[in-house]
Amino acid sequence: MSKYTKQGIIKSSFLMINELIASSAIVFISIFCGLLSIICVFVYGNSILADLVSNGLEVKSYFVSAIVLFLFIFTLYSFINRRKHINPVLFIGVSVVVSLAIQWFYYSVVHANWVSDFQHMWNIAGQMSAQGRLIPNDIYEQRVLPILLPLVYIFGNNPVIVPIANSCFLIGIMLIGYSILQKTRGHYVAQIFTILWMACAEPLFALKIPTHDLWGLFIIACIFFVIVIFFYKARKSLPFTLAMGVVAGLLCIMLDMQRELGALVIVAWIVTLAIYAIKNKSDQQSTSRHVSYWAMLVVACVVFLSGNAVLKHTQLIVNSDSLNYLKYLRIASLSPGYSPGTYAYAHNFGNGLLGELPPKAQKETALSLLLSDYILQPEFRIYGIIYKTNLMAYLGGQHYFYQNGMDVQSPVLLKNIVNYNKILSLIICFLLLIKLKSALKKDESISTIFSLSLLCILIGALTTVGEAQSRYLFPFWFFSSIIIASQYRVSEVTEDSSFRLKFYFKLGSATILLGAAFLWLLSSNAYKPEDGRVLSPFSLKVENERLPSYSPPLQLDKNAYTGRSNGIGKLGFTLLSPHPTEVPVQISAAKELCVREKTSFRFGYVMPYVNPQVDGAFQLSLYFSGREVWFQRLPDDGKIKNVVVKNIAPENTCGKLEFTLSSKDRIFDESWVQASRTEIYFPRLTQY
Repeated sequence: MSKYTKQGIIKSSFLMINELIASSAIVFISIFCGLLSIICVFVYGNSILADLVSNGLEVKSYFVSAIVLFLFIFTLYSFINRRKHINPVLFIGVSVVVSLAIQWFYYSVVHANWVSDFQHMWNIAGQMSAQGRLIPNDIYEQRVLPILLPLVYIFGNNPVIVPIANSCFLIGIMLIGYSILQKTRGHYVAQIFTILWMACAEPLFALKIPTHDLWGLFIIACIFFVIVIFFYKARKSLPFTLAMGVVAGLLCIMLDMQRELGALVIVAWIVTLAIYAIKNKSDQQSTSRHVSYWAMLVVACVVFLSGNAVLKHTQLIVNSDSLNYLKYLRIASLSPGYSPGTYAYAHNFGNGLLGELPPKAQKETALSLLLSDYILQPEFRIYGIIYKTNLMAYLGGQHYFYQNGMDVQSPVLLKNIVNYNKILSLIICFLLLIKLKSALKKDESISTIFSLSLLCILIGALTTVGEAQSRYLFPFWFFSSIIIASQYRVSEVTEDSSFRLKFYFKLGSATILLGAAFLWLLSSNAYKPEDGRVLSPFSLKVENERLPSYSPPLQLDKNAYTGRSNGIGKLGFTLLSPHPTEVPVQISAAKELCVREKTSFRFGYVMPYVNPQVDGAFQLSLYFSGREVWFQRLPDDGKIKNVVVKNIAPENTCGKLEFTLSSKDRIFDESWVQASRTEIYFPRLTQY
C-alpha cells in the first residue's frame, strides 16, 4: 500500500468520524437548546397567566418591571430596524456608563443576604487569607483560589469588594462578547448583543453575591475570546499556535479550579471544530487552517491535562476521599434516569446508601447503579431529561440566593424583580427558539457554533449527570445573546447556504439511535447479574398467591419532597400486604441467582412506619436456597439502611434468592396495610 493511499484512508476515516460527531452534535443541540427554550416559555408563560388569573393585574407588582421592559424592547426594536451600527467608540462608552448606572441602581435598592455556598466561600476566603494558606482541604476552598482569595488577600476582608469586582466582571464579559461578535459578525451584531446582555436579569442578580457562577462565566468568556482571536489571525505560525494553546489550556485549568467545567469546555471545543469543519468544506488552503485549529486544541488539552495532574500532585486541586465521594454520589444519585437531580435527593441518597461505605464500595455501587439503570430501564433516561429540564427551565428564578431577605424588607420590589425575570426569560427563550434553525443551517461563524456547542454540552450535562439548579445555567445568558444577535445579520451574509441541515440531522439521529442500541446490547451482554448488575425483576407473592402489581420504592423521593411517583423503577421493589388479614401474613420476593466470583450481597431497605410500641411487629429476612442469611426486626427508625451480607453462598453456586416480610400478628386494617410497606433498594451481588 502506497504512502498516499494510507494518508487517503486516514483522512477519509477522520472526515467520516468528524461528520458523525458533528451530525450527532447538531441533533443534541436541537434537542437540549430547543427543549429548554420550549419548557421555559411554557413554565414562565403559565406562571404569569396563573398570577394574573389569581390576583388580577396588580400595577404595583409590574410597574418597575414594565418600565424596564419597555425601554429594553424599544431599544432592541430600534436597533433591529436601524440595520446599521452606531459609532463603536460612542456606543461602547454609553454602554459602559448605562451598565454602571443599572448596577448602581440595583445595588442601591436591592437587599441580599449571603447564604449557602456564597457565605461559606466568603468565610473560608477570609480564613485562608488570614492563615496565608493556599492548599485547599475541600472543594469549597479550591473554588476560592482563582479569584476570591486573591481579592481578599489584596483588598482585605471587606464585603464591598464583591460588588465592585463583580461589576468589573460583568462589564468585562460584555466587552469580550462585543469584541468576539465584532470580529465574527461586525459592530451591528455586537451592539445588538450588548443590548440583550444588559437586559438579562440573572447576571445583574449576581452583582451583590460572591458567586462562582459569574466568575466561571468570565473565565469561559476569556477562553472563547482566545479561540476567536486564533481563528481570525491571518498567519498562524507555530509559536503563535503554541502560545494561544497554552493560554487556553491554562484558562481551562483555572476554570476547573473555579467551577469544575474545564473538561466541559474542551468537549464543547471539540464539537465546535467538528461542526465548523462540515460547515466550511475544505479546499487545500482551508485544510491547513483546520489542521491549525486542531493543533491549538491539542496543545490546550495537553496543557490542561498535565497542569491538572501537577496541581493535584501539589494539592492545589483537591484529590481526596471526600471529593471522590462527591463524584461517586453524582454518578449513583444524579446520573441515573430515575434521579430528579436535586441536592435534597442526592443528600438523602448519600446518607442512606453511599456515605458510610468504603471508597471501593462507593465506586462499585456507583458504576453498578449507572449501568443497571441503563440496561434495565433505558426509557427512564428520556423521562429523566425532560423532568430535569423542567427544573432547570426556571431561569434566573432562584431568588432565595440572589435577593434573600427582600420578601420581608421589600416585597413589592421583589415581585417586580421576579416578574421582570419571568418576562425577560420568556422573551430570550422565545427568540432563541425561533432563531435556532437559522443558527444551525445558515450561520457558519465560529462564535455561533461555539455558543451552540457549549450550551448543548452544559444543558446536556446538567440534565443527565448534574444537579438540577437553574443558576448552574448562568452561561446561558451570555451565549444565547450571542446566538440571537448573530442571526440579525446572518441572512445577508449567507443568503444561499448550501449546508444540508436535514441530511446531517437524519445522519445524527441515526448515529445516536444506533450508538445507543449498540451500547445497550454491549452492556447488557457484558454486565450480568453475577457481575454486580442490580437484580430485577423479582417474583412477588403473598403466601402462595402471586401479587398482580409491582410497586417501586418511593421513600427517597418522599424524603426529598420531589412529588414524583416513579421512584427508582425496576431497580427495587416494595413488600406490602395487599389487604387486611385475619392471620399473620408473609410477603415474599424471589429470584433465581447464580453466584460466581462475587459472593457477597448488598441492598438497601426502609420501613417508613415508625412506632416503638409495636417493636418486632414485622421481620424482614433474606434467604438463599432456603437458608436464612440475614434478618431484621421491624419497624426500626424509619431511615434507609444499607446492608451487606458477606458470602451468601460459595463460588459457582446457583439457587433461589428470597426476601420475606413476615408479620407477627394479623393485618388489622388499612393503616396496618400501609404500616407493612417495606422497600428494597438496588439488590445486587458485590465484591466490597
